[in-house]
Amino acid sequence: YRDCTDEMVVTIDGDDAKDLDDAVHAKVLENGNIQLGVHIADVSHYVPVGSAIDEEAYARGTSVYLVDRVLPMLPIELSNGICSLQAQEDRYAMSCLMEVNPKGEVVNYKITPSIIHVTRRCSYKEIYQALREDTIPDDLEPLMDMVKTLETLTYQLMGMRQRAGAITFDTPEYKVLLDQTGVPQRIIKKDKTIAEGLIEQSMLLANETVAAFLSEQLDTALYRIHEAPKGTKLEKLITVLNHAGIPFDLPEELEPRYFEELLQSVKGQDIEPVVQIMVLRTMYQAKYSSQNIGHFGLASKAYTHFTSPIRRYPDLIIHRLLRYVLQGKPKAFETIADAAYLTEAGEHCSKREQIATAAERHTLDMKKVEYMSQYVGEAFEGHISSITHFGMFV
Repeated sequence: YRDCTDEMVVTIDGDDAKDLDDAVHAKVLENGNIQLGVHIADVSHYVPVGSAIDEEAYARGTSVYLVDRVLPMLPIELSNGICSLQAQEDRYAMSCLMEVNPKGEVVNYKITPSIIHVTRRCSYKEIYQALREDTIPDDLEPLMDMVKTLETLTYQLMGMRQRAGAITFDTPEYKVLLDQTGVPQRIIKKDKTIAEGLIEQSMLLANETVAAFLSEQLDTALYRIHEAPKGTKLEKLITVLNHAGIPFDLPEELEPRYFEELLQSVKGQDIEPVVQIMVLRTMYQAKYSSQNIGHFGLASKAYTHFTSPIRRYPDLIIHRLLRYVLQGKPKAFETIADAAYLTEAGEHCSKREQIATAAERHTLDMKKVEYMSQYVGEAFEGHISSITHFGMFV
């Protein structure tokens, strides 16, 4: 274990998060590059392969976040306790230390088990207020240099993704606020600010770096893949866009940038939400696979999930694969790198994720309907985004 307890490390999460998977640090190096440290809770230290807890976690595949409760993948004593990266506590972690140049490229990295000491827990809201409104609590002041370095890095990484042609969907997300009895009181739009961006960009980079490392070290691993769209869905999109007076032709060799350019071209127009939904429907769902075919939406050659092992089983598999490689691929542990096991695990975890997502959407829809029931009989304006044989989406 590498001792990282001297690093100034912070967690940045929503106000109500309890299972804190990830912590970060950033500093400017002498050569002008930035060192980004992404430290992820080391669940593999506490959950041995084949143990009862491990088997149950595999069966669940993921934590499920319903409107009013969380059904955790791991026992709460682990997910909210010893594994969670609480402030002012020493914790086992798996750290990915990356040296990033001003173009947003990783020029050097080290992946290592570590011990970290989180200096402070931060929320998205207070980081946003500190960066944009200059409202800085006294105990955040000493960390502001680092937060600003993280902000600089975030813009460099966003620039790198933009140049690569990654697709950015600005689909709004909503949160239903309930009273103590579970009755919905308000529906609020979740704002994505620079504060969420700091963490999102850091996690994307760590996931890519780990995927690149494993693809070099192992014949097979577990990747998060996203296939390029094809077939009738694509033809339908082109037809509808041309009808709407938006010329859109695609060459043989599909690149994500074509879709990104389309989304940018309708920004701020009435048709924007409709085009967003149509492009989304044209896309395949991302899934887990032992075959690395890259991630189309992120314009990434290799991508995996490494940053949330408390709430996603594939991330736990990735941590175990990293340990296996870092320990010199000992014979005793080679079953976790077995191609048949990884293929089956990928299919199983993809299925569990789809079931969890459907449950999350259904409970959200249910609470939205319950909220709207007080307005039955009133008239509202809406956008029709698509028409199907069973009705229409508004």
